[in-house]
Amino acid sequence: MLKAITFDFWNTLFVMPRGQHISSKRVEAFNKVMLDMGYHLENELLKQTFLDCWGYAHKYQVENGLDITPLGHVNYILEKLHMKLNPEELNRAYQVYTSALIEYPPELNQGVQETLPVLADKYQLAVICNTGAT
Repeated sequence: MLKAITFDFWNTLFVMPRGQHISSKRVEAFNKVMLDMGYHLENELLKQTFLDCWGYAHKYQVENGLDITPLGHVNYILEKLHMKLNPEELNRAYQVYTSALIEYPPELNQGVQETLPVLADKYQLAVICNTGAT
């Protein structure tokens, strides 16, 4: 007998904000922090490096069944850009990389608001989630 149901957070319960280009905003915010720290990066190079990182993380997940942590994303990006940051700078880069959704939070997926209360009356519910980039 079914006693509990788990839901994945991303693309099941919540989705990226509609009409927002979070990836572009993450690149812009990251580039601004890097500029504030005295590092001048070409926006297109940084954008391509982010895309490469996300492609690598997806491929790694598919091939190995494991996720690259957000810090792993930042380290990948910095390695590809041939940059070595001191611990304080690395923390700033990490904070800006992982906080993009604070300004643009995820949205509840269609049907979730109506479905969960019905299921909660009969089953224990739980949420699972890998962190991705946030």
